[in-house]
Amino acid sequence: MDLAAIKVSIGLQQNGQHLYPAFGALPVVQASGVDWSTYVDTFGSGWLYDACCGHRVATPESPLGQQWGILLVPLAFALQAVAAFPLVVARLTEAELTAFYNAHCHSMEPDQFMDLDVLQGIAAKRSLNLPAEPWEADALNPNHPMRGIRANRAKRWAGYKALTNTVIV
Repeated sequence: MDLAAIKVSIGLQQNGQHLYPAFGALPVVQASGVDWSTYVDTFGSGWLYDACCGHRVATPESPLGQQWGILLVPLAFALQAVAAFPLVVARLTEAELTAFYNAHCHSMEPDQFMDLDVLQGIAAKRSLNLPAEPWEADALNPNHPMRGIRANRAKRWAGYKALTNTVIV
């Protein structure tokens, strides 16, 4: 899917709710007939939020009360959003997207996901000296989709990009 990357500064309203730009006013969203939040999920990737520097964390790059979010959206949406909201929306190159994604979006996640039910079942069988079954090797292989130990392929941009078949334009 060919998508453009934009970085959005998300503020806070007085009541503590997120303050997004008025994306619903963009012509491409108006023409689609759907709410902007549905538009970015349906025609794009949905939000990729800064997981380490949220609204309650103050850093030099993300002040208190502000959080960064990334949207991968159709090019028309990206161009219209940057033009309409230049103070809070910026277009990203793939190199900038990669750096932000790898450092902020999923960096706190584990490299592998563990399904304890499956792993404890395998361990229990082994403790009882029961014979291993062929599927157990797949469950212990992080690169196999079988439940057990699975690689977190979306932790880095390259893996997410491959999983979603995304091409940045």
